[in-house]
This record gives sequence, structure tokens and C-alpha cells, in this order.
Amino acid sequence: MSKAYDRVEWSFLELLKKKMGFRVHFIKLIMTCISFASLTFLITGAPTGFLQPQRGLLQGDPLSPYLFLICSEGFSALIKRGIRNKAISGGRICKSGPRINHLLFADDSVLFIKATVQEGEAVKRITSSYEQASSQIVNIDKSGKHFSTGVSQASREVLHHLLGFRVVDRFNKYLRMPMLIGLSKKPIFAFIRDRLHKHMLRWKERFMSKACKEVLIKSIAQSIPTYIMSFFALPVSFCNEMRGIISKFWWSGTDDKKNIAWPLCARAFKEKYYSSTAFELAGLRQGSSFIWQSIIEEKRVLDTGLAWRIGNGESVDILNDKWITSANYMRPIGSSNIHTGCKVNHFLNSDGSWDIDKLTALFSTKDRENILKIPFSRNLPLYKLFRTYKKNGFLYKIWRILHDYLPVNVKLAHRIPDVSKFCPMCGVEEETQLHVMKNCKVVWGLWMLSPLNIHVDRAHYASVTDWIKELFSALKEKDAKVFVLSLLTIWTDRNNLVFGNVRPPPMSLSRHIVPMQISNSDSHRLSMALRPEVAPNWIPPPSRSIKVNTDAAMSNRGNFSMASASARKRACLLLIELIREQAHLPGDVVYCESDAATANIVKRLLNPTCAIDPIQLIVDDCSIAMRARMGQFNHVRRQCNQVAHALAKWGIFIDGEVPFSVNELVNYVT
Repeated sequence: MSKAYDRVEWSFLELLKKKMGFRVHFIKLIMTCISFASLTFLITGAPTGFLQPQRGLLQGDPLSPYLFLICSEGFSALIKRGIRNKAISGGRICKSGPRINHLLFADDSVLFIKATVQEGEAVKRITSSYEQASSQIVNIDKSGKHFSTGVSQASREVLHHLLGFRVVDRFNKYLRMPMLIGLSKKPIFAFIRDRLHKHMLRWKERFMSKACKEVLIKSIAQSIPTYIMSFFALPVSFCNEMRGIISKFWWSGTDDKKNIAWPLCARAFKEKYYSSTAFELAGLRQGSSFIWQSIIEEKRVLDTGLAWRIGNGESVDILNDKWITSANYMRPIGSSNIHTGCKVNHFLNSDGSWDIDKLTALFSTKDRENILKIPFSRNLPLYKLFRTYKKNGFLYKIWRILHDYLPVNVKLAHRIPDVSKFCPMCGVEEETQLHVMKNCKVVWGLWMLSPLNIHVDRAHYASVTDWIKELFSALKEKDAKVFVLSLLTIWTDRNNLVFGNVRPPPMSLSRHIVPMQISNSDSHRLSMALRPEVAPNWIPPPSRSIKVNTDAAMSNRGNFSMASASARKRACLLLIELIREQAHLPGDVVYCESDAATANIVKRLLNPTCAIDPIQLIVDDCSIAMRARMGQFNHVRRQCNQVAHALAKWGIFIDGEVPFSVNELVNYVT
């Protein structure tokens, strides 16, 4: 139908609803909704004129599709009457199949008739009657007819002149599905490839990160053929062609340029240059291509942040590989009489521990101290490479501020039209980085409450970078850290207000910034550690099981640390056996608990595959030992772990008997 919504006659719609049995009150409500609409025209941006429509349905109105379906029922009723009068016979896919005479979808209709003059005239009468009653008009240009192979040429010519529609070899789509599928499948489904191609052409104009490309591919590109594939098995070659378009976009951002197929290159280079080893050990050899030389040159940048985790030590070279992670150079610098090609396993005992005598004989004192800091595993696993560099989130956020990378509203408004440019805290001025960190009146009080006591409203700067640079040049190192922490606190407070609609008072925020004003002496920290904040809530273990609470502390005065463990009654036997390296106590299940200070270790114990650094060797050994005893690791709050925490602090700061306060904790818990 041509302009289907615009040509709906209200009187025709009202009569149809009465014929279909709708209540009079309901019909009046619907007709009021339709006739209440009015139209105006925008001329140079200003509304001008007034028009009261007399027919038609409003595009975009959620009620309009349902009302148009009622109008389509009039056309369907005329076809059904033609079938009852045997003017139309419909068609069958086989002799015993049901007759199909028409399919309707909104303003698209498919009719099935016999290729005879009588049925052609019946269709002509039906469409004419519907046009006169509803004011709908058949769109001749968009309509077509298709004949089956058994229709004679004479019948085709007669029906062509009678109906007036153009003859088509096949209809393209109905309900977004191809209607006729022949032997050649790829041309039929070419519209899927074309649709994907249009998306890629639009995306390639933008500079996108890998994460952005991944989201577009998974959410849009891969969903394009889903509807069609729920009905049809697409040809394999066609699927490979679609996959190729997506792969080109993933690797290069364009789908019409020739680019390097990196997966194929990687397989080829591996077979030629490092077929019998890993990429981490690959290097140059005689006759290496310029491409491979360039890759190895870039690999040196990657190697600067990687080091070997010692397992069995059979493949790690003493002199050439980076394996002493506690040293800056990560290689021995004072060794002597170590022959070329010597491996780390030469200095390991059979149980995986370090051979002190060999280390003393061949390494300097400094190297030996650094080597002894490297954890070892009694299970002697394979070596692994791990990343030694850790991203400093503190410095990264300052780097974003200095480079004007924070997503403030002024920037977001350029990308997202609906975002307001104004500051969410004061609502008066536009939110720039300088405004949110300094010029906003809401943050003035926070800067005055901070230990720096800065009156940020007295000085004016062109950018936040100029302001930060000047303060960094004037502040001491301790005050500079407080200043940076204040910046991050202000930005976090702003985000909490925007995304959570929560904003604590400035005095509460300043407590996160104010440094500790109390004494940092060892005795004071010891007394604070031994003083319980709240009553402990330690829960005894089930019967025939053992609970061990652990903690650790490290001294700031030197390379010294202390570990502690506490247990009740017969669980102390377990500690004695652990010290003697005889951990087998039949019939007992071990529950091991630790508090927030070692939350990361507990997380590793619960998820052994989350890290591959040297500390993970110890974690893996603990996991294996606990699995043999049906053990379980748990993370608890400090209140539930005060005895072990106090013992660890006592071991660092006091030599002698257990302090009375620790005894009080033990007596209180037990």
C-alpha cells in the first residue's frame, strides 16, 4: 500500500471496530485519541500555522500499528469472502497440503491465486473495493507478480495486462526472509553481507581501541546473521566470507584494504625461527629477514618488564636471564667462577631449597641475600615468565589529570548531546578540570579543611596543569603527597555524586586526606595493635577439626618480618608438627583464617590460577598441602583474628615474654 498510515479513513476504522464487536464507549475513546491530534509547521525554527487532520494515523504513536491491523482485517475479510464464493482458490505446496491464499504483514500482502483470468479479475475487484472503502491505494511500482514454471506464456501475458503489476523472477524478502531460494545460495543471502559491509565502512572512519572493536563485533556484527541463521543453514563459504570481513576489521579497522594476516605470519615465523622453543627465548640467527630483525628489536622492549619465576631451575640461565627479582638489574653482578650456560638448578637442593654453601662460594654477599629472598617450591614446577612492572594507579590518575584526560562534562557534552556541560556539584559553571579541582565553590571548603589549608580562590590559573606544576614546585615532598591525595579525593567525591547520588560532608572527606598526626613510634604502634577495637567474634571450629588463625608483620627498621599463628587446645599439636615438618595428623580437618592485612594471599589461595609471580609458588604449595588434609582457607575481619595479629606485632617490636595484653586477648577468646 502507498502511504498506508496517512490514508486511513477514520470513518472506515470506526465501522470496522463496530463490526468486530468493540464496545461503543471503547470506540469513542479510541476515536477521541485519533481526532484530538493537531499539526503545526516549523518555519525557520518557529512553529507557524495550525492544521486539524481529518484522516490518517500518526507515525510513531504506539497505538497506530494496532489500529492499522484492524484496517487490514477489512482486506483479509474480502479475501476470505472471495474464497467462500470460490472466486479465489489459493495454492498448495503439495496435493494433500493446506490451501494458502494470503499472508499479511502490516502494509505488505502476499496473495496466492491460480493463473486464470477469473481469479485475476476477482483479485482486481477485491483490491478496488478495499481502496474505495478505506482510501488505501495499491503501490503499483512496489508491487509485483511471480508465475510458477507451469504457467503458459499466453496466460502470463493476459494476467500481466489485467493486474498491471510488473513481473519479477523472484521476490526479495518477506518478514526479512528470502521468499524463493534456488540452487545458488550466495546471491540470495548477499543482503546479509551487504549489511555487514555497510557497518564496517561506517566504523572504519573512527579510531577505535581493541576493546571498542570487540564490543561492536560481538554486539552488532555477529548478531546480523542470527535471525536468518535461525531458519536457514548458510553456506560454509558464505560464513567464511563474513568471518573474513570481521577479521579484517579487527586487525586493521578497514575492510577494503589489503592488510597483514598476523595469525598466519605468527605461525610462519614460529616454524622458521623458533619451532623448538618459545617466543620468549627466540632470537636472531644468520640469514634472518629484516621483518624478523625488527620483531626481535621490539621484543627487547617487552623483555625489560619480564623476569623468570624459578621452578625447577633447569632452563633459566644464571648469567644471561633475569631471575633475581629483588635486585634492580635482576642478574648477578658479583659472581665469580660461574661457567657460561650454568643453570639455576645447580644451586637447588633436591627438595627445592637453596644450597647455601654453593651460593656462598660463587656469589657475592649482596647477590646471595637477594637470591635467598626468592621463594622456592618443593614441588619443583616448570619455570614461567611473569611481569615485574606493576602499574601505579596513583601516578596514572595524576598523569590523566596533567594531560587533561578526565571525562568532565564539558568534554562529554561534545560527544553526547544530552549531557549537560554544567558542574554536578555547584550547578552554576561549566565543568572543566580546573573547575572541578579548584574553581568550584563546593571544593573550597575541602581545601581549607585539608592539612595544607590552601585558599584556592585567591589565585587564578589558565589550566589545571599550570596550577599543579606551581604547587609541586613550592610544596615539600610530604605536602605534595597530601595535595595529590586531595585531588583524587575530590574526583572520587564528584563521581560518587554523579553515579550514586551520595556526597558526604567535607569534614568526613578531609579525614581521608589528613595524615596521621599521632606518633609513629614502635611502642605506640604496638599498643595500638594490642588494643582491640571491638569485642572479638571468633567462632570455634566444628568437632574433629582444627582452626588456625594467622597473621604477619614487617619491621620498618630493617629486613625483618614475623609470622604468627594461634590455635586452641589440641590444635597446638598441629603447630608443633608443622614446625617439625610433619604435617600429618589423622582425622582432622584444618581451617586456616587470616584478616584483611593478607586478603590478597587468601584470594590467591582460593583462586590458585590468578597469578604466576614467585609468591604464587608458596601459595601453590600451601594449596596442595591443605587439599591433602581437606583444608579450607577463609578471610575474616580483624576482630576475629586479634590474637594472631597481636602476636605478630609483638614478635617485631618486643623481645621477651608475651605481653600481658596479648595474654588478655588469648584468655578472652578462649
